[in-house]
Amino acid sequence: MQEHCVVLTLLPGRGESARDFMRQLADGRRAEQERAERRVGIAGERWFLGPAESGELLIGLIESEDLARSLGLLSVSMEPHDLWFKRRLADITGVDLNETPDLPIADAQVPTAPTEGGTPRRAPGPLAAAMAPGKT
Repeated sequence: MQEHCVVLTLLPGRGESARDFMRQLADGRRAEQERAERRVGIAGERWFLGPAESGELLIGLIESEDLARSLGLLSVSMEPHDLWFKRRLADITGVDLNETPDLPIADAQVPTAPTEGGTPRRAPGPLAAAMAPGKT
């Protein structure tokens, strides 16, 4: 399984809406989200909100053997949860996942390095390039 990092810029004033979206995914819609992830080949994902000079960022760490394929399956999905997810994401970032996003994926990887205790650390996988609103 490979890890991918997707960085999306929030639209101005959408920070609280993004926090609400993340709460809904973590609480009331967790089971639906997990089913949707399995359906498109995503083994798991974690989302973070972070500050940036231009506002706020939504940062996703996504585990998938083939992220481009997973996003392609999501883009054509008409499942109610997927439609809700795509609508909410577009509302806060401007990124329309109904159109297959073109995420260039970097091959750079950091070698596994031992920690102080001698236990190897897992190396991060390929990274998806940063996306700004309106760029897919």
